[in-house]
Amino acid sequence: EIRKLEFNKIKENIKLRTHSIASADYIENIKPIPKGELSQEQKLVECFMKLLRQKENILYSFDDISKSLKKAMIEESVLGVDEILSIYRVLKIVRDVRKFLVDALDRCDVFNKILKDLGTFQTLEAEIERTIDNSGVVKSEASRDLFEVRKEIKQVEKTITEKLEALFQRPDSDVLFSEKLITVRQNRYVVPVKTQSVKRIVGIVHGVSSSGFTTYLEPQIVVDLNNKLAVLRTEEEKQIHLVLKKLTSFIRERANRLLESFNTLVKIDVLMAKASFGIEYECSIPSIGDCIELLEARNPIMTILSQNPIPVDIILKEKKGLVLTGPNTGGKTVFLKTLGLSYVMFLHAIPIPASPNSKLPIFDNIFVDIGDEQDISQSLSTFSSHIKNISEILQNSTDKTLILIDELGAGTDPLEGSALGIAILDYIKKINAFVVISTHHTPIKLWAVNSDYYEPATLMFDRDTLKPLYKVLYGTIGESMGIEVAKRFGIPKEVILEAQKLLGENTLEYQGVMENLNRLVREYQDKMEILEKHREELELLKRKYESLVEEMEKAKEDAWKNAVKDAQSYLEQLKKEAQEFLVGLKEKASLKDFIKQKQEELRKFEKEEQEAIEVGDWVEFMGGKGRVLEIRQDKAQVMFGDIKAWIKLKDLSKTTKIPKTHTTNISLQRFENKKAGMPEINLTGLSIEEAISKLDKFLDSAFASGVKMAKIIHGVGVLKKAVTDYLSSSSYVVFYRDAYPKEGGVGTTIVYF
Repeated sequence: EIRKLEFNKIKENIKLRTHSIASADYIENIKPIPKGELSQEQKLVECFMKLLRQKENILYSFDDISKSLKKAMIEESVLGVDEILSIYRVLKIVRDVRKFLVDALDRCDVFNKILKDLGTFQTLEAEIERTIDNSGVVKSEASRDLFEVRKEIKQVEKTITEKLEALFQRPDSDVLFSEKLITVRQNRYVVPVKTQSVKRIVGIVHGVSSSGFTTYLEPQIVVDLNNKLAVLRTEEEKQIHLVLKKLTSFIRERANRLLESFNTLVKIDVLMAKASFGIEYECSIPSIGDCIELLEARNPIMTILSQNPIPVDIILKEKKGLVLTGPNTGGKTVFLKTLGLSYVMFLHAIPIPASPNSKLPIFDNIFVDIGDEQDISQSLSTFSSHIKNISEILQNSTDKTLILIDELGAGTDPLEGSALGIAILDYIKKINAFVVISTHHTPIKLWAVNSDYYEPATLMFDRDTLKPLYKVLYGTIGESMGIEVAKRFGIPKEVILEAQKLLGENTLEYQGVMENLNRLVREYQDKMEILEKHREELELLKRKYESLVEEMEKAKEDAWKNAVKDAQSYLEQLKKEAQEFLVGLKEKASLKDFIKQKQEELRKFEKEEQEAIEVGDWVEFMGGKGRVLEIRQDKAQVMFGDIKAWIKLKDLSKTTKIPKTHTTNISLQRFENKKAGMPEINLTGLSIEEAISKLDKFLDSAFASGVKMAKIIHGVGVLKKAVTDYLSSSSYVVFYRDAYPKEGGVGTTIVYF
């Protein structure tokens, strides 16, 4: 069934997106995912699609290490350097992928299960790095014996080189040697001697150049050294073997976990290849449902071939059978293949080119009879081949089966084909399977119109261009338009006219009625689409309105809670002040006497201060020094540098320290508020920055004017906190409190200078 639907072309496309032969083999032999695991697999693909849209693929090429790991499981086995390096590269990828998935857990918790199957192998990684370098050479430090052998090899090679270079210093060297170069032949150090002079040096010949001009000679003076070097090389190989054997044993201890992690890495590679496919072709994964609702579906094969297929809606909702009618070359076969292939991809958790709002059921099996399946090897005609397929379908179908049949009843006498087709459809109804068939037989079309199990439908066709529109009209039947198609392909006009004549007026009239009916159905469906669009827009507006109401209710509730909280806080403050007040009453004989006493002390203090300061005196105020220019009642005009300010005498202190310059850091301006005893400022509606700037100037003016208190209106929001924080750090302010209700309540603060 999968072969008929060309699923192999989808697999080939996805295989090209993998990073390992093992992953490509996995896709080549891929099987439908079991029903209980399908939803989880689909979620994984969707998560990888989401991540790949944000970040490039983190995978890179890796080898199939499964055979090497199985080899390592055998006792006394030894892996080669290349095999170990392949394992090492996989370990690095596993580490990178694991980090990638851990970082994505907050967005895709389905990665938890995959992470459990991905091991961590830092110790093994470190051991391989300690043993083998990047070029694939076992390091001398891998073992003490290997280190000593290589050390001795270097010493022998050095001695051989010195002896051979000494030969090049002979007076007759130009006559003896083709070139003064030490080389290696058959793992032995030799020198290139001119063939005509080879007898002048005692040694062993190891070969002659292709020209015959040069003979490669191992001088006798290095024969013993070369022999010793050969023995050392053998010992080196032995020590390397021991190192690799030990490292293989280290791998063997972790082989099962390594194989599990490798298989998981292959699965991740396959999942990411599916996700990459989905992103490139703008695909999605339908949700699992009870009906077929494939919306805006594009034929997958035409999509990957960049043929820009027209989307089509494939719907089996209220009925389980669909009888598809319409012209030849009208797109019926493409329709069936689109449904069949999309479902097969769905079963393999491969995104399909369709709307994300699509739904598909999970069937136990799918049977397909599409195309010309004439079986020459079994001497079967096209009709016989179709009937053989349909026979197998009917014998193996259940209520959990999807059946797709192209051209039901074709290939034989139309009357017999129609009767057989209706009987087959009636049998499928008894089985209660999902079924989509296409047909040209009018009796089957008319039978479907009156069926409670089958929905008739037709694919729209442009009569002017005779090209399919790939749009489905449900609830109606269409013409086969065989004569029109024949006309398009150049059948002689007289043949066309004769065919129309033979068809008869009644049939032509019937076709006209059907054409008008289909036009009305098409207009109805267009209006229904417009109404559905309006309904969706209204639903969206409704959701927005409900969301807005919910936000307003929440804001109202929050405001009420804040008001209650502020009121409770204010009451607690009043309670505290009242308690302090009562304590004060107990400590004093009477509040009246206490106030009177303090007022007398204050007047006495102010009088003393006023008498102490005269015009011309130097005074100090807020760290700045100035000279008194004029005194009026309880205030004095003081010159601070270039600034004049009226300040209460009680706030000035006389100083004998006269400044060298008449400059000051104090900036004052006269506070103009003669109507009210307590100045006030309204900061509501301002930003925090604007409010603090305005408040700073207000405090300067208020303090300079000599008032004892001021009122700041700020509201109960974040501005209140900003104001109180600023007041806490102000050197002008000795105390501040929330205003009493008659003063403005908790949205106002009273400041004492």
